[in-house]
Amino acid sequence: MNDARWRRLLKIPPGLIRYRYAALPIAALAEAPTGEPKIGIFVHAFYEQEIQRILPYLAHIGAPFRLFVSTDTPEKKNFLEAALRSYAPDVRIFENRGRDIAPKFVGFRDEQRACDLVLHIHTKKSPHAEELARWLEFILDSLLGSPDVLRSIFGLFATYPHLGVIAPRVHPSVVYGVQWGKNYCKTVYLARRMGVRLERSTRLDFPAGSMFWARPAALAPLLDLDLAFSSFEPEHGQVDGTTAHALERLIFYAAERAGYRSLHVGTSDDAEAFETVIGSGELEQGWVRTR
Repeated sequence: MNDARWRRLLKIPPGLIRYRYAALPIAALAEAPTGEPKIGIFVHAFYEQEIQRILPYLAHIGAPFRLFVSTDTPEKKNFLEAALRSYAPDVRIFENRGRDIAPKFVGFRDEQRACDLVLHIHTKKSPHAEELARWLEFILDSLLGSPDVLRSIFGLFATYPHLGVIAPRVHPSVVYGVQWGKNYCKTVYLARRMGVRLERSTRLDFPAGSMFWARPAALAPLLDLDLAFSSFEPEHGQVDGTTAHALERLIFYAAERAGYRSLHVGTSDDAEAFETVIGSGELEQGWVRTR
């Protein structure tokens, strides 16, 4: 990832996101007892054919889990049920509104609450930008990259009960997107409904790409907004400024509101200019700072 092309692009201006991430796997955590958490894997599959890119990663999960899948047409549902047959998925059709965010916080709201840990991923394709072609694999490597990565993530949750969200590293091609953009007003409005006060000077950090592991209790402030699919704008190919973009920016703030911390992770210690790698003895120094 640290090639000359990204180096030319990454002239980081003052004030842009800088953050710490933990390099996985962590041997001690990979061997830590984790109990038997109830795990829910939630996949939004608008691009149903892209599920083939996700299947090898699901095979790395060395624990029982329930698989929930959302899509938008009966034809896609039939394809996904066949492709995922070995996992006995619960595949549901939702209106194509709010992209992956509405299925997260509306469509599968109650199913999340019944889990101890949830993973949110989706068949990200980003057809509007060629440089994002490998963004999905970059995220999946961080969150599901190997059995040892998964054991480390489960070990993190078991070892740190106040850890609520584990997010991937920020892909270099989208580091400039970790900002308010056109989303400030919508984000502030939703934050106030959660009991969180934001200002333009508030440090902004979020799981760019909206994929992450979490305890449902850490997402409760968002789930408790009781949004409906009608709360989201009709789909018109928007790249910014929607309710979905605003909610994505609130994931870490929701966790903090619920009394939890968040952490970025990755599977390489080859840090970019805007990143600092932390070791296994420094994990609590890596909690996301939202103030």
